[in-house]
Amino acid sequence: MNWKMLGGFWQAVGSALIVLVLANVILHVVFSAWYPQPRGQRRTWESFSDVRRAAYAGMTPAEVNDLLDWTWRRPGFVYEQQTSFHEAPRSSRFVNVSAQGIRLTTGAESDLSKADLARTVLLFGGSTMFGYGVSDRQTIAAHLQARLPQYNFVNLGRAYYYSAQENIFLLRLLQSGHKIRYAAFLDGLNERCDFVVYQPQLEQMFNEAQVRRPAYAWDWKNQVVYPMRWLAARLRAKMFGEVEAPPVTLSARLHALDCSDYGNSIRLRDVTAQNMKARAALCDAFGIACVTFVQPFAGVNGLHLEESSLSTAARRVVKAKYEELAPLWKETGAIDISNALDVLPKHAYVDNVHYSNEASGIIAQKMLPALSERFGWR
Repeated sequence: MNWKMLGGFWQAVGSALIVLVLANVILHVVFSAWYPQPRGQRRTWESFSDVRRAAYAGMTPAEVNDLLDWTWRRPGFVYEQQTSFHEAPRSSRFVNVSAQGIRLTTGAESDLSKADLARTVLLFGGSTMFGYGVSDRQTIAAHLQARLPQYNFVNLGRAYYYSAQENIFLLRLLQSGHKIRYAAFLDGLNERCDFVVYQPQLEQMFNEAQVRRPAYAWDWKNQVVYPMRWLAARLRAKMFGEVEAPPVTLSARLHALDCSDYGNSIRLRDVTAQNMKARAALCDAFGIACVTFVQPFAGVNGLHLEESSLSTAARRVVKAKYEELAPLWKETGAIDISNALDVLPKHAYVDNVHYSNEASGIIAQKMLPALSERFGWR
């Protein structure tokens, strides 16, 4: 055996591997700097336009930053069976959430085990019901509580939640033994084909949970030369015009008007109609007085004067969704209060989608007649 030749061979292999690693590292550093991931909107007073700052009249910059910090950056979400996740608990000056993911409402009993459910209204919805960007005393639930102090309003809003998740949430509460009498839902903007949010992560955890013993796994087929593969794809597109289809973004999936699963396709309006029928059946089966409200859509209803946070393209997407779903809400008996903010002659939002304190108060006021009628209040 020629040991010298064998040594030269392994030396060449080692050198090639070193060059490959260095090339990938260098390309990674260059691409990371030249093609950075898009940054999310900075949610601090200092970065706000005058239009958005006006929504926080009466609060100091430090107070606004504290409110937004505890709304967006620190908390996150907690895994929950069946519904996927709920708001993480937090305790702060402006935003407080219990261990069960229930946002505290000023003047109300938010602990379901202590609340008098005979006079308690459970308020379901997404982040607009939760009140992203406003304090505990400025949410829709808080405004309802202030207007009807003889009743108890519990804020069960959770980011990204839509009709199907809310139905499951209601059923889970019933299965926990709570004797629910009243339930109100604020829906519309979040309606979509499926849960979407955090599903890839949950699938990964499910797969890992099935491993019988601790194991090491590396996706070397996709990642070992990823920077080079990325560069090759771009060069191929430049030279031959072969443009790879962009990945489907979360935003696109959140607002898709066509759904597909189990080898079949269906329109979003039909899926939403099914969710509404399931809700009606659930409420009837358990003797719950339920009412669904169609919320104002940012960029469609009320004034949204900040193009930087809600682009023209985004407004078109939201408008198409509203026009797609509006007829079915009327058919299923939902109360359309999407025009509630038409009476507000100024910017009604604290960001691209969430309502200001004043807008939340107007929406709450618009909900009152339907609540009184559906619940038989006098």
